[in-house]
Amino acid sequence: FVNSDFYRRANFDLFMIDYRGYGKSTGQIESEAQLRQDVRSAWAMVAPQYAGKRVVIYGRSLGSGLAAGLSVELAKRGAPNLTVLVSLYSSMAALSRDHYPWVPSLVLRYPMRTDQLVGSIDNPLLLIHGSEDSLIAPRHSDALKAVAPRAGLLRIAGAGHNDLQDFDAYRSGFADALSRL
Repeated sequence: FVNSDFYRRANFDLFMIDYRGYGKSTGQIESEAQLRQDVRSAWAMVAPQYAGKRVVIYGRSLGSGLAAGLSVELAKRGAPNLTVLVSLYSSMAALSRDHYPWVPSLVLRYPMRTDQLVGSIDNPLLLIHGSEDSLIAPRHSDALKAVAPRAGLLRIAGAGHNDLQDFDAYRSGFADALSRL
């Protein structure tokens, strides 16, 4: 999903984490609090290197709710300069209703209430969603835009969940947001 050359050309460093049990990371996710703590720990590790520099918090899919939470926390300290949430969901309950309407939301271990966070993001916020995303329906971005009316919403025509980065409209829209910093 990531083309590091894109960030290099935009003159931004890129730092990514694998959540517990994903990618090269070990362990198992036990709770939303654990996920959020992993994000805070990763930020604490790299933050000193970026003091006084432009900071963009980017979250995609599962990471969009975690990025929104980190942005809200960092806003208390005047950062980040931009938050970008891609293929985002309003909450895990809403997303599970889309795919498994018969499952009661009480069984969800991670509420991931992005809808309760985005309205508190005071810095520039860009929401990006593919018009053909069948995993997380674009209406989730519409619902979050309604909660955060100052946010920009970039709908990528023809893009699904896993191919956004292949569309020129995604790359140019994201690059434009970075160039305004």
